[in-house]
Amino acid sequence: MIKLYEEFLGKPNGHKSHELLHTYYTAREKYPITAEVEDVMLISKMLLKATVADNHS
Repeated sequence: MIKLYEEFLGKPNGHKSHELLHTYYTAREKYPITAEVEDVMLISKMLLKATVADNHS
């Protein structure tokens, strides 16, 4: 991080670092979970389990 500031961002809390690193929170409503989204979530979990099992064998 020190090198990043020295060579690119400049001083902490400076304009460039503020513009590139700082984020802002915006409260939003949750998206409804549809059957399609549930299917994608289930497949993702299955793939993750399979990947973990492969890495441990």
